[in-house]
Amino acid sequence: MNTANEAEDRDFILLKPVWLRDLGKDEHWLESAIIEDPCILGLGDLRAYESQRLQPSGGKLDLFLGNEAERYEVELQLGTTDETHIIRTIEYWDIERRRYPNYEHTAVLVAEEISGRFFNVIYLLGYHIPIIAIKATAHKINDTMGLSFTKVLDTRDLIATLDENEITPPADREYWLEYFSEEQLSLVETAIREITSGEPNYTKSYIGSRINGRPNAKMHFYKKDYKIHLWFKLSKSEEVTEKVENLTIHGRIFSNGYEFSIDSEDQLNKHLPILKKMFKLTLGEDDGIWPDNPDNEQTNENEPDSE
Repeated sequence: MNTANEAEDRDFILLKPVWLRDLGKDEHWLESAIIEDPCILGLGDLRAYESQRLQPSGGKLDLFLGNEAERYEVELQLGTTDETHIIRTIEYWDIERRRYPNYEHTAVLVAEEISGRFFNVIYLLGYHIPIIAIKATAHKINDTMGLSFTKVLDTRDLIATLDENEITPPADREYWLEYFSEEQLSLVETAIREITSGEPNYTKSYIGSRINGRPNAKMHFYKKDYKIHLWFKLSKSEEVTEKVENLTIHGRIFSNGYEFSIDSEDQLNKHLPILKKMFKLTLGEDDGIWPDNPDNEQTNENEPDSE
């Protein structure tokens, strides 16, 4: 058993979680703390657009955060998550994504304890809703308090990452026209042929390729907010990250994959050498040569001739 003297000999402070209500704090206090600095949630450089945002159902969304491309519908709960807050988080996310379809939307539930029932609900929904669960933890430190936020679930990783051997329901081209325009779907099909030298393979979760008659999902397109997202199943590495993170088509980097967003055939053609390189890496074919970054190319037409 540790004695008081042993505790005094430690070169660190042992932090013990404390319920916010026991510290005299409520949800309004937590809401104000996040509004003051939304970055404390660990979701990137966000700004608070609105709090207690009225909903058609008569409820209020606790926080509406975002940046130029994304929106986060955030619900707060002191204590342990319950069914009401879980459903409310998903409901408000759905309302806002329909209001503003040009942005990527993510539901966020912040609570002091994420219950097993929360994970059960998300499992029943098949991980098809982009939702993040964040655990807020308070600590009493002498006469002050500490506050930390830990992400315990992010289904955006699960939505994007699919195993090529996973059994997914088949679909056809007509199915995907419910999510993409004819122009978008044609772009996807062209990209698959150009990058993989295969043919499109339609499933209800993604559009992969069929190469020599065999399905391949190491590179696939998937639906998200009616936008085109391209995914490469590839372990994160410093080399690959350095080569792609500044591309104008770059999206997000995960521990086991890279996401891109392609909006036009011009973008596809411009970045095709690098996209082909990425696909070869997913197949384990690395020749050690990286194409030049097309976004760094500069014209020399107006530069004076060197002597």
